[in-house]
Amino acid sequence: MSARYLIPAALAALLLAPPVFAQPSDSTADSTEAQHAATADSAGVDVTFDISGFRNDDGLLMLALHNSEDTFPKKPEEAFRLATAEIIKGQVTITFVNLPPGEYALIYFHDEDLDEELDSNFLRIPKEGYGTSTVVKAGGPPSWDDAVFEVTEKPVRQALEVKYW
Repeated sequence: MSARYLIPAALAALLLAPPVFAQPSDSTADSTEAQHAATADSAGVDVTFDISGFRNDDGLLMLALHNSEDTFPKKPEEAFRLATAEIIKGQVTITFVNLPPGEYALIYFHDEDLDEELDSNFLRIPKEGYGTSTVVKAGGPPSWDDAVFEVTEKPVRQALEVKYW
């Protein structure tokens, strides 16, 4: 799997992503309350991912949340939401706020060297950790069917783990 399949040079857009709140896993209740208070008047649903299993805190976590099978995972520049998050103590907790109900798929990778690409070896096996909103399978880019999850009227919280090969 190469960077072309997951996140091409368009990751620079992640730095200018729409509002997303990334909180380290040791964040205080005050920041969580402030975050929810700021979005309480909106009609959307919050979706939180608790991501663990990082082998170090180097670099950033790059995320692309898709709401269309047509863009997942090969068109990150057309993702519904893009985000970056700092890794603290091997964990990231990130919340995408005000999502309309529907189907979504998340793809992310640990950009350890901050080059905005998923580094891979000559066999195209990733050197950096990555994952999706569900199960990570070997053998090529993930499919929409393997990564899709449903957002309804209730907030969603998922525990995920970074996969290193």
